[in-house]
Amino acid sequence: MASKQLPDSGISKQKVQADFGRYPTDFIEYYVYDSDDNFIVSKIKKSGAKSDLVEVNPGKDLRDCGLIAGKYKITYNFLRQRGGKPRVFFVDETGELWNGDIRQEGENILKVLS
Repeated sequence: MASKQLPDSGISKQKVQADFGRYPTDFIEYYVYDSDDNFIVSKIKKSGAKSDLVEVNPGKDLRDCGLIAGKYKITYNFLRQRGGKPRVFFVDETGELWNGDIRQEGENILKVLS
């Protein structure tokens, strides 16, 4: 299905024909910026779909990020995981992907060498 673009400014009650929210792998990623377009924070949440309607609540999303007062810009991305499983990847000190055992010591995560 083709991508749909909502208006850039304000809140729109426009209906957009899409199949987002019909799959358990659908999720919403959003980015918060200040009024000068400086990045503040990003979050990922479940699709928010209820039947054929996807609801987003920018005020609640801002409060969930710990932001209470001020002017902010939010960019929402409606995404679907296509393959693989969500998991953490570790990169060792040489920049190589580590696929072995690990152990945690305080704040540090260390490779376990055989």
